[in-house]
Amino acid sequence: MQVSIDLPDKYFSFYDKPALVKELQLSLALILFKQSKVSISKAANIASIDLYEFMKECKKNEIPVINISVEEQNEEWNNLKKEFL
Repeated sequence: MQVSIDLPDKYFSFYDKPALVKELQLSLALILFKQSKVSISKAANIASIDLYEFMKECKKNEIPVINISVEEQNEEWNNLKKEFL
């Protein structure tokens, strides 16, 4: 899908077109991932970057890439201890 947006030039004179497109793609990918509307791999694809680069961007924007509660983490740890200890 292609989306067109009319933006006044005076507000974006500090961007060249490719940089603005890349910034908008990344912003959209981060928003969609944060809202759990797309997977992390799909978000990386939307942003046109590899998965690890997208994970770095998530970290910079304080978006967790692993969504697990403390209770789930403790339960997993206890299960691992039972299995291996």
